[in-house]
Parts: sequence; C-alpha cells; structure tokens
Amino acid sequence: MIDDKPTWTKDINKRKPVFENPAGVGWCMNVSYNTGLHRYLLSTEHTETHRGNIAIFDSPEPWGPWTTVCYLKKWGDGHTPLNTFYWNFSNKWMSEDGKTFYLIFTGRKENDSFNLIKGKFITE
Repeated sequence: MIDDKPTWTKDINKRKPVFENPAGVGWCMNVSYNTGLHRYLLSTEHTETHRGNIAIFDSPEPWGPWTTVCYLKKWGDGHTPLNTFYWNFSNKWMSEDGKTFYLIFTGRKENDSFNLIKGKFITE
C-alpha cells in the first residue's frame, strides 16, 4: 500500500495480504460485493476448522480496511450440526437495497450439502 492505495506488483516478495485475522482464517474464504450496501463481505471460519466458527467482515474496498460484522463460535448450535466451514452471500438472491440476503453454507458429514438460510442486515 502506498498512501492507503493498493499497489499491484509481479514481485511476490512485495505482496502483502489484504486480510488477516489473529485467530486465523479458514481454508475456505469468500468475498462478495453487496451493491445495495456498497460493501464487500468476507466470510470465513476462525480458531478451529469444521466447528461452525463463522466470521463475517465488511469493507468499502476489497483491500480493506475490514470491520467485524459477526464473529461467532458454534454457529447454528441447536439448529444444524456444528461442522460448518463455508459460508457465501449469494449476490443473485440479495435484495436491491442489500439488506435481505440468502446465506449459502456447507459443512462435512451430514452437512455436506447445499444449505440456505435467509437473513437481514440491520444497519444504523
């Protein structure tokens, strides 16, 4: 970054990550752009894999700065087995204002399937 602007380079030694989390990130990470909210949404897991530890971050730019939207352990406890590890906001099923969404998720074993949940962002 130079003056808070991304710098693209072919030199791998000069490359830097656009996102980091001290608690780690999962091996499946997803970023989508919410046109209604004008925000990038990043979803991944944290701390331990395949345990429903969901982390959602947002940013005005794909390189950050990232702010925390949701950071949970055992997401879905009592409703779905605690083995989820991948979440994706489907742009196709996002409302025009960006507030209503469908979150696609999957897991392992009995959750190794197409799972879908409807949600709504509450903005201030």
